[in-house]
Amino acid sequence: MSRLISLYLRKLQCSIRNFDRWLQSIGSGQPPLGGIPALAGVSNLPLQTQPLPDYSSIFDGIFWAVPKRRRSIQRNRTRRRAIEKKIVPVTDIIPCSECGHPKRKEYLCR
Repeated sequence: MSRLISLYLRKLQCSIRNFDRWLQSIGSGQPPLGGIPALAGVSNLPLQTQPLPDYSSIFDGIFWAVPKRRRSIQRNRTRRRAIEKKIVPVTDIIPCSECGHPKRKEYLCR
């Protein structure tokens, strides 16, 4: 059991290091929070005296609107076959006065 936990912690450390590197590559080159000393041991990095860069804009596209639940087949069919979407039959067809072909009232004949 302890081996499984240590394996999980090593993977977690690796993921956090990769995330830190990614943040460094898009930021000012400084580590964003001075590393994670609780998981990585004692940090060799000096404390930052500069203000941290604003990373709020990098997460703008991550939290897009997504549905919480899958739409049921019944709801999909109801939406697709709504009364507003029914095809209305055309009733204003008349024969052309010149050639005799059927055409709509407001349209010109070919």
